[in-house]
Amino acid sequence: MNPRVAGGGAEGVGPPSSPAGGLTRGGGGPLARGLLPPPWIVSLADILTTGIVSACLIHLWLFRPIHALARKNCLFATVLDQLDTGVLITDNRQEDNPIIYINPAFQRITGYGRAEVIGRNPRFLKGPESIPEVAQRISQGIRDKSPVEAIQKNYRKDGSWYWNEMKISPVLDAQGQAAYYVGLSNQVTQRVEMEQRLRELAQAAQQAGEAIVVVNREGAIEFANPAFCQQTGYASSELQSLGGHYYIGGAGIFP
Repeated sequence: MNPRVAGGGAEGVGPPSSPAGGLTRGGGGPLARGLLPPPWIVSLADILTTGIVSACLIHLWLFRPIHALARKNCLFATVLDQLDTGVLITDNRQEDNPIIYINPAFQRITGYGRAEVIGRNPRFLKGPESIPEVAQRISQGIRDKSPVEAIQKNYRKDGSWYWNEMKISPVLDAQGQAAYYVGLSNQVTQRVEMEQRLRELAQAAQQAGEAIVVVNREGAIEFANPAFCQQTGYASSELQSLGGHYYIGGAGIFP
């Protein structure tokens, strides 16, 4: 018998193997020739493969949302920076609730730069003529974690005062605690001064000896002082309920 056919002889080549030599011990594959990589290379390959897959998953699960959030935060910051309304944010989790953010409008209103404001409590804006009752109401609202609206006389960096219309709202965390406070600030000095002048004029009109009446565009009477009521014989409530267009003459009021 031909030993090459029966196999097992000194010249036997063993069972057939794959074209690459296979992994059989009797054949001429890499295992028989000692060509398999060392175990540490196999482990390293596994780590690298796992690392590549993990990196892809981390990118999909973590970095994409972070990038999306960063884009949203960038848009949010741009909006805040371009507002005409002053914005400040305080961190109530820190001692004394310090300011952690102000926008450019707040800097324009107060004259303070970021470095001069960050880390301070907003109370530094108060001055000699600030209204104590308003300050107490703001403090109470912060303690109660409730929104507060108020107009207070505050002071700029140069010492000049202005009327500050404030809207303060808490930002609650998952436990319902006020983690931050957001304050909106508008300089309303001209409006407040106009309202004060109007009140002074109304008081003067009430006390005037001459008859004074105010009629709107529709011709309805909106105000009449006591002298006018005495002259016409109408009570103030009657005059305001007349409505329509009326001719006001020396002898009275006529449709």
